[in-house]
Amino acid sequence: MISVLICSINADLSNKVRKNIVETIGVPFEILCLDNTIEKKGICQVYNELAKKAQYPYLCFLHE
Repeated sequence: MISVLICSINADLSNKVRKNIVETIGVPFEILCLDNTIEKKGICQVYNELAKKAQYPYLCFLHE
């Protein structure tokens, strides 16, 4: 039961990370990803926004 929060600036790498997570995580999960190439928000702001949307109690913050 993990919410994976991704601040993305590279769609190709983001897709690779998603694929890897799906194939290997082994527990219930969700992936919340924000494309930060347009608004270019600070990473903490992005993570806070995604954390508010998370449905699971364990949060994993990463970027590709």
